[in-house]
Amino acid sequence: MPSHGKFEMGNVGAHSFQWRYGRPLRSALPAFADGVTHYERSITLPTYDYTKALVQTTPDDPIYPYPRLDRERVGPPEPATYRLLVVENRFLQLLFLPELGGRLYQVVDKASGQRLFYQNPVIKPSPFGERGWWLGVGGMEWAVPTQEHGYLEYVPWDMDVVQENDIIMVRMSTAGLQSGMEVVATVRLRADESRFGVRLIVNNTTDQAHPLQMWSNAMVTPGMANRVGPDLRFVVPTDEMITHATQDGALPPPQASFPWPLLDGRDLAMPRTWNGYIGAFSPRPLPFFGVYDLAQDSGAAIIHNNEVPGAKIFGFSRTFDPSLYTDDQSDYVELWSGAQPTFWDNPPLAAGDQRSITTEWLSLWGIGDLQWATSDAAVGLLDQDDTHSTVVVATSRIINDATVVVSMNGGELVRTAALDLRPDQPLAIDLTVAPTLAELQVSINGLPVLPPMLFDN
Repeated sequence: MPSHGKFEMGNVGAHSFQWRYGRPLRSALPAFADGVTHYERSITLPTYDYTKALVQTTPDDPIYPYPRLDRERVGPPEPATYRLLVVENRFLQLLFLPELGGRLYQVVDKASGQRLFYQNPVIKPSPFGERGWWLGVGGMEWAVPTQEHGYLEYVPWDMDVVQENDIIMVRMSTAGLQSGMEVVATVRLRADESRFGVRLIVNNTTDQAHPLQMWSNAMVTPGMANRVGPDLRFVVPTDEMITHATQDGALPPPQASFPWPLLDGRDLAMPRTWNGYIGAFSPRPLPFFGVYDLAQDSGAAIIHNNEVPGAKIFGFSRTFDPSLYTDDQSDYVELWSGAQPTFWDNPPLAAGDQRSITTEWLSLWGIGDLQWATSDAAVGLLDQDDTHSTVVVATSRIINDATVVVSMNGGELVRTAALDLRPDQPLAIDLTVAPTLAELQVSINGLPVLPPMLFDN
């Protein structure tokens, strides 16, 4: 069969790559001696003096013993210094803030220089969340034991770092004040990978059952703008969503379904089309979901396994007042992974039992319009028109002597020679045809990355 395309990656040369694909050729740092490393430093952030405005609650308050907030007593922002843990390999740098909810504060892709998460330029209490106030610091938080943002995002967490050969595990832990259950968030980074693993665990070490919701929530702004641009798109492989809450009058009320992504000709995957904030759940478990910003040429995919039934998206809109949570015009979208399908599910955790969710995060750039992702690779499309398309394969790890096959309706279009795939050099394959996503198949060494197949880690 004649070939219907050609492929190019890092070894074609920087000038040719820039001319053909409109983006520079990039590469990460040389491998570290130990593959991964970690160290501590500090970070100074303007922080509103909210601690003096905390109001102790009484047992008849449903959030007791967590405090409420008297907003009139909140003082102006002053510089505050926090511990910052840095974990990195040649491809990624991960930053942690243990004193602000044990959060994964930022992820930096070294090859592109792009940041993944939103960073609020000021620590400011907002009016959101079940307590009636919440710190929208940015990064990834651990929303336990209730819906919305939980109760634990503002308290200091214990932090341990374990390095075993070419793997670093960062373990953040705390105990809930209401139930006494132990909450543990672990982030794993391996050498020579542009993915990181996240595991959230709740252990009920008490002698009775307790209601429990648990979610990881990431505030995302891929790129360097620290805000949601007009070209940011949610990638959610479903044909419908369930409204959680919204100001957009075209959507149905909470707990009702609506078509996804097109609603009356409007592409709801693009927050720029929204007429008010939208929060929505997937009605069924997803193999992955994520975001990609074409203008920033940056994004992320979250890989879910069978124990992650919940996936939620959220974003503001041009009508929302960002002064409620920040002091500039920055904004973000949220990606939630949950141990239950929605915020209306509140299953108890029995005495002595454990509940957990595990996800993999892929840092992505240079792939165009994200189409699909597995733990090992993501597939995107570039420069698509009626007669031509460019398929881009971005791997999350180094795969030596790889053969990539692109097929259309089961018929082979392109088979590459054996080559080394790297996270910092996405493979671009120009096609002389323009298949739809439903017609396209991509495999690496015989293992499909499109259509979907989750790999066993």
